[in-house]
Amino acid sequence: MKKQTKLFEKQFIKSRNAIEKKGITMAKAALTEQYNAFLKRASNTDFRQWKDIVESTVKEEPIQKFMERYYPMSSTLAVMVRNNMLKAKAETEEDKIYNSVFQLKLTQFLNDTKKESIRKITNTTQDALRKVINDVLDEADTQGWGIPEITSNLYKQTKANLIGNGYARARAIAQTEVISASNQASQFAADSTGYEYLKFWSTSGLPNIRPSHIEAEQYSNSRDGLKKDETFPNGLLYPGDPNGSAEEIINCRCTIMHEIVW
Repeated sequence: MKKQTKLFEKQFIKSRNAIEKKGITMAKAALTEQYNAFLKRASNTDFRQWKDIVESTVKEEPIQKFMERYYPMSSTLAVMVRNNMLKAKAETEEDKIYNSVFQLKLTQFLNDTKKESIRKITNTTQDALRKVINDVLDEADTQGWGIPEITSNLYKQTKANLIGNGYARARAIAQTEVISASNQASQFAADSTGYEYLKFWSTSGLPNIRPSHIEAEQYSNSRDGLKKDETFPNGLLYPGDPNGSAEEIINCRCTIMHEIVW
């Protein structure tokens, strides 16, 4: 990978981190909406039916809306990649056009590839709430609580679970999805140049990198880059590839870089 590409990577990651920071806040809000939807229904439902209403109250829509707002944000990164590859100046009318094009492409990519991710996130929220309900009801049996105590403790433990586990999940969700979105955006940008290009896996010099990701970086460097449709040794087309296993993509911080073959 050329020195210029490594220098650009630092700018790219800085911009990506800013998007991720916004995403964490957005993901927290989406998870909170799921939790609160259950609590609102539970307040008017007999405690013996709480587990029965989890699936009907905790829906996919808040996560879907979060994704629909989050993915297009990476269009600005795509414009950065395109300009860097073409050595073009930023802030032109063409940039605005490509920004809109990349937003549409990222939205389509989301719709095509992320339904299972949205479902898994929602299922995890449902499982967390079922566990809270079980814990409250088990303690109610032990302590001999009445309905007011049971209801009060449901609210207390649900909020504690959201803050203690849900917010950590929000960070992991935002981080995982921004890697997927930003690296796919980079692919769109590279394709938009109309030139032949090579791609490089970069661990960005971060600590505690998975061995398979270090191998992917070393492999692409030893090859002086891979062609567009070539997979890295871990089977991924790029970091965060939605076709990869959870072990390969969850909490990944790696970056895909591109260089035109002049």
